[in-house]
Amino acid sequence: MLELLESDALAAEWLTGANWAPSRCGLVHGTQPAFHVLRLKLRADGGEVARIVLLPSGLLRSLRLRRDQRSFAMMDGHHIEDMTAAQRAATERGLNFERPQYVALAGPTMPCSEANPCIAFRDGERAFLFRSGKVFELSHRTERFSVREFARDSPERRRAESLLTAERHFVSLGGDDMTLATELPTTSARP
Repeated sequence: MLELLESDALAAEWLTGANWAPSRCGLVHGTQPAFHVLRLKLRADGGEVARIVLLPSGLLRSLRLRRDQRSFAMMDGHHIEDMTAAQRAATERGLNFERPQYVALAGPTMPCSEANPCIAFRDGERAFLFRSGKVFELSHRTERFSVREFARDSPERRRAESLLTAERHFVSLGGDDMTLATELPTTSARP
């Protein structure tokens, strides 16, 4: 690795995202603490050599390194989502691709970490997530759930769990709010 750093064989890519995890202030409170991802790639083939996540405080959150020179897979098997692919997926569903940003969020069925963030975007007042080639629409304010209520056995938790399907996931919006993210088929037309 040191040899690569000392040579001109590496290119750097800097990404910034918003943290919607429940432990952070988020969408609800109007502030979205940023996280930063530094990716080091081989100039020759674009292969990722290292991924470093920095928190707003300047602390290092994670460091992932390529293990050998022939192949590379992130330790948890995820990659950084591509803005162009997200825009294409939105277009295939008849959506505008407005105000895209990388986001980290927590959810029992669809986590997006700082090291492997999702892409959030808007189409007018509607909000969406892009993850692994799929587009998910975030539910309106009427379908919000409390993280505190969800953490214990409560009527709200039972109601929320009854709404889960293979196409619906819980995601955090920051603070105490969680909502449903529903997968959109490729042929979804704009209302």
